[in-house]
Amino acid sequence: MAIVFAGQSAYADSVLSLRYRIDGGAWTQVNDNALGDYAFDENDDAINGAILISTNAGIWRVVIETGQGGRNSNDPDFPLPNLNLDLSSNVTVADHGVGTLEIQLSQTDLTPSAPAWNLTWGPTLGGSGLAASVTAWADNTNTLFGMEQQIASFDLVSTTDAFSHTGPVNVGVPYSLTMDVKFVASGAVGAHGGGDALLVPTPEPDTLLMLGAGLILLGFVGLRSKLSNFVRMQ
Repeated sequence: MAIVFAGQSAYADSVLSLRYRIDGGAWTQVNDNALGDYAFDENDDAINGAILISTNAGIWRVVIETGQGGRNSNDPDFPLPNLNLDLSSNVTVADHGVGTLEIQLSQTDLTPSAPAWNLTWGPTLGGSGLAASVTAWADNTNTLFGMEQQIASFDLVSTTDAFSHTGPVNVGVPYSLTMDVKFVASGAVGAHGGGDALLVPTPEPDTLLMLGAGLILLGFVGLRSKLSNFVRMQ
């Protein structure tokens, strides 16, 4: 999954972080370009704004990845992608394993904002005995893993159907976004799967900018029309 951003924004102080825990226990946290992050390119160089984790944790065999995220360095060559948050998880559960795996992805210092966000969840659950839920938040305090405003949430489901929901967001800038994906294993044999959670602004920030520019232009044209009518009346 991925976090990505558009527009004239500064991400020098931005933090991209992923964490997971088993059965409600202590969190294991991995920050972008830190110990435990295995996101490398073909030249074995670390990928800015992306996190990859592959690990065994209790009954779980887990591969978690994000897409390339927002700018979090002063490197002028680092690109600014489109604003969104994307988290991809693949899990395999030991036979007859029972337990919960919770994964969270968060990024701080985001800008620009949007009036609403759309959360989609595309699961690939296989076998039986594995269900998943996903929730997304925006945080006006710009806190990592902050959960001030819930955007959308899908309850625990075991189907492979895709879900989509749009929720309003009222934040200033900068702000943070967080997504939470939870898998629950109920003891079946051969339980495996995963899913892709994607959080995107509605409308996109570029669309907002174009809409604003269009309204300004219409206002200018309207003003010129009024001035012209006023001159003719003199």
